[in-house]
Amino acid sequence: MNEKEFAEYLDQNSNVRDKFSEKAMDYQIQLNDERAFARQWNEAEMNRAVDKMYQQFLDSVYEKVQSGVDTAHRDDEQSWINFMDSNDILDSLEDSTSELEFA
Repeated sequence: MNEKEFAEYLDQNSNVRDKFSEKAMDYQIQLNDERAFARQWNEAEMNRAVDKMYQQFLDSVYEKVQSGVDTAHRDDEQSWINFMDSNDILDSLEDSTSELEFA
């Protein structure tokens, strides 16, 4: 499973992206409110920042899950799904994302 397929699987089977993006946007709004008025970001800039934050989060999660999948079966999507199911990865990610706080 490559990273794009992994991201699609997460999007189809969990609310991780939505939960993460909501918390990240709240954080970006907080940062924006602290900026001088002339330096505040518009909505598109904040959306790009949230997307970048999510991509970094996704990269990290992908690397951690990939390290747990048997090397001989890394191209087999079902091996990834079996590993994630047997280790409750999606539930753990959703719980972690719900508790996530940016500082």
